[in-house]
Amino acid sequence: MRIATLASSSSGNAIWVEGEETAVLIDAGLSVRKLKEAAAQLERCLEQLAAVVVTHEHRDHTCGLGALSRKYNLPVYATESTWAAMEAQLGPIAEHNRCMLAPEEKIEIGELAFEAFSTSHDAGDPVGYVFHTREATAGVMTDTGYVSRGMARKLMECELLVFEANHDREMLIQGPYPWSLKKRILSDRGHLANDTAGDVLARLWGGRQQGVLLAHLSQENNTPQKALKTVEEHFQALGIKPGEEAWLEVAPASSPSAWLEKK
Repeated sequence: MRIATLASSSSGNAIWVEGEETAVLIDAGLSVRKLKEAAAQLERCLEQLAAVVVTHEHRDHTCGLGALSRKYNLPVYATESTWAAMEAQLGPIAEHNRCMLAPEEKIEIGELAFEAFSTSHDAGDPVGYVFHTREATAGVMTDTGYVSRGMARKLMECELLVFEANHDREMLIQGPYPWSLKKRILSDRGHLANDTAGDVLARLWGGRQQGVLLAHLSQENNTPQKALKTVEEHFQALGIKPGEEAWLEVAPASSPSAWLEKK
């Protein structure tokens, strides 16, 4: 299994997941043109996709979704509440491509099996995903204000993780955002701070993880250097050595990441 972000920020999000023969896109928060260009940088093409799965309805995750489904006749998987929230903004989607899923429901597309799990964000029914092949398990969780025990259990078995490290708490508090927006981001239905991400990731560590990609960094309230340093410090506090025991990197905001791949 391999996984890479095509873009990862409040300006647009999309994640490519593939097994040996099947590829799925998580979210389509870029135009079809930009998705095509990003996929090409990974030596992939959108015609290879078998489906799109959606975390939640916010436009930075869905703005290209309707056009992508129509152009490539792609099934779109989302929860019932997410469909209700995003339907009007997508334009027409063929009935056979409107696929409902429920948290904990297991779905198979080719050799990829996946299930959604509930997260905590100010959206209709936000979810993260765990993908399985016979050889590997990968987890994706962005856009959540906190990590429950249930979420952590879902991610604990994953060798590959794409995980939110949205903001540096001090940069956010001291920054130019209005207080109402700061409160939303800091709330249990907002986004994860670097220190929370580091604490959770270090506690999730069980020797199975081979790669972690820090995602959805705020371009106003974070830097890649701050996110990486903070998470590394949490790892080191528990005796884990990033770079030796785990590959730890930051997803670029507007270009593809390196591939996460189980060795």
